[in-house]
Amino acid sequence: MTAAIRKLKFESGTGLQPKKGALGMSLQTPRALTAADVTLLRGFVKGKPAGKKVATAKYRKAVAKQTGSKKVAGKLGLENHRKPFAGKLEDLKPFEKKQLQHLVGQEGSTVEQQFNRGGKGNTPGTYTDMEIVDVVAAGKPAFQLYLYNADTGRLYAHGTTKVVADIIQFGFDLYDTKRGKAFVDDFAKAFEEGRKRLKIKPWISFEDDDDEDDDD
Repeated sequence: MTAAIRKLKFESGTGLQPKKGALGMSLQTPRALTAADVTLLRGFVKGKPAGKKVATAKYRKAVAKQTGSKKVAGKLGLENHRKPFAGKLEDLKPFEKKQLQHLVGQEGSTVEQQFNRGGKGNTPGTYTDMEIVDVVAAGKPAFQLYLYNADTGRLYAHGTTKVVADIIQFGFDLYDTKRGKAFVDDFAKAFEEGRKRLKIKPWISFEDDDDEDDDD
């Protein structure tokens, strides 16, 4: 590909102008290719005509990983991990307080009582170790995921109290009928990647419980 260095233009129009001995550093900066750049580079692939798409899924995944693209985990990603009860009540955003109230209210408690470790209808401090994380799509929050008690949680549509899914005994129960298996698969990939990166403690199982053992 050495012959292509001076011919590449990129969408910026600046091309590659590396200083002597610094080509590697110049190549570390992501740049958008023009159609002519793509044709030029594909022309170096032996046995493949210029312009034909030859990139494998493995190659695309490797590129996405190196450039920090969330496409590695699918269309969704996890960001902004926080523990609400590790802070103060006034630190909550208005929609977070509404979502928390909607959640703890199912046990006859209030957000204020939970912050005071005096929840009614449940053991005080049940939600003490709760974790919240935003589920983003195209870089913007699309859902809030609440996790607590190691195996329990709830997924809300961003900024609302609309329940998209519940996590019960580790299982992921999807309620939103507009979403299907593709959404669950994408969510599972995002959770697997984000859980490790953000050091999220609770775990979710995305296995299909519909497949039962056949005794026949």
